[in-house]
Amino acid sequence: MQDSESTKADIESLRRQLEIHRKSLRRLEEQKALHGDLDAPLRLLHSIDHENEEIRRIEAEIQELREKLQVLEQDMVYSVNSSYYLIEDSELTLVKPAGVLDQLGEPKVAVVKPYNAVVFEQGGNITRVEGPGTFLIERFEFPKHIIDLRPQWESFEVEEVLTKDKVPLHIKCGLGYRIESREQTAERGEDPREMVEGRRFPGIISEEYPVCKRTIFKAAYGPAGDWKITTKGATITKLREVIAEFELQDIYRLDLAEVGRRTKEEVTNIAHHWGVNVGTVNIDTVEALETVRKQVWGTEYLRSEGRDWKATVQVFLSYARQDEEQVEKIYQALSDAGFKPWMDKKDILPGETWRSSIQRAIRRSDFFLTCLSANSVNKRSFLQKEIRHALDIWQEKLDSDIYLIPVRLGDCEVPESLCDFQWVDLFEEDGWAQLMNAIQVGMERREGST
Repeated sequence: MQDSESTKADIESLRRQLEIHRKSLRRLEEQKALHGDLDAPLRLLHSIDHENEEIRRIEAEIQELREKLQVLEQDMVYSVNSSYYLIEDSELTLVKPAGVLDQLGEPKVAVVKPYNAVVFEQGGNITRVEGPGTFLIERFEFPKHIIDLRPQWESFEVEEVLTKDKVPLHIKCGLGYRIESREQTAERGEDPREMVEGRRFPGIISEEYPVCKRTIFKAAYGPAGDWKITTKGATITKLREVIAEFELQDIYRLDLAEVGRRTKEEVTNIAHHWGVNVGTVNIDTVEALETVRKQVWGTEYLRSEGRDWKATVQVFLSYARQDEEQVEKIYQALSDAGFKPWMDKKDILPGETWRSSIQRAIRRSDFFLTCLSANSVNKRSFLQKEIRHALDIWQEKLDSDIYLIPVRLGDCEVPESLCDFQWVDLFEEDGWAQLMNAIQVGMERREGST
């Protein structure tokens, strides 16, 4: 009985020490934030040296308090000597230490690991918002909502995305987002002390990724009750709105990266309402039914007044790096002839991922020219992957379609995978004329099959 009373006394002592240190830590962090955000009039009253010295003093006290808190939190778990809640990787687990028998009652401690935030409720009422740390919890208090502070990534497909002329498209997307950081909240000019639904949630959580407690509340109780579902749903809605501005005939000339940027901007304008910052929206592919795609190349479009059909034809250039200089001349010749050539060196923008950019370009191109030479044949390179990707696309086309054209830059063997295709020798006198004729005939066959 005496040991039990001693344990209770130890727990109460630790509880008091923790509360004192937490209050001191919150006070110091608020002081630091004040010094870090001094406006112009205040700067006139405080010298820069004094301000920097005060911030360093506060930071030192904060670090000392954090170290004390870490020791106290560990002591708390050991002193309670019972089951406890563990929040890690956005999952809640009830942990029973070795040697602890099943006990009546609820856990008295919650251990929140880094990059997690928790909203506690008691009897249906919100009691507090906490970040990483160890916390004594009251009777009937429970970790109701767990928010993952790490970056999130989702890949998904959207069906029946209608163009302006009501043509359905199939779009594959990638979405990167995470809970809005304290710095991002400040950049928007939002005061973390403002009330949300009649309540205040002042303070910052998480040393690894500082976030306003107010932001965590918005994420936990957002429009759909789930910040991840809300973000994905909003992205799909905004993507539909962007695509609806264009007719089908314009879709395949669009810069997909620009579609992604516009969608991201639209989602970003509203995502902060549920505590989220959207980092990127990637549009990987935009596809229509094959019968619908052919309508783009129909006579009514290509032959209409004022249209130059060549300007709509994208020609992908696949090559070995050693042949770059020669392929650049082909690129320029195609451009001079009125076509829209695509070459990784010239058409991948800074910041874009080259692998996904190449795959999108192959899928969107009307013709695939694989430039062959002694430098590329029988060598392992990304060129071989490009050829395999083009062969997969060729399988989807009609037998009479001209799509994949082997182009020999010099006298060399043709890979076995391409032997079924008639190649053109660009080094021969009539090589260029043969290539131009193949592209024109290829377009005419597509028109005739619509």
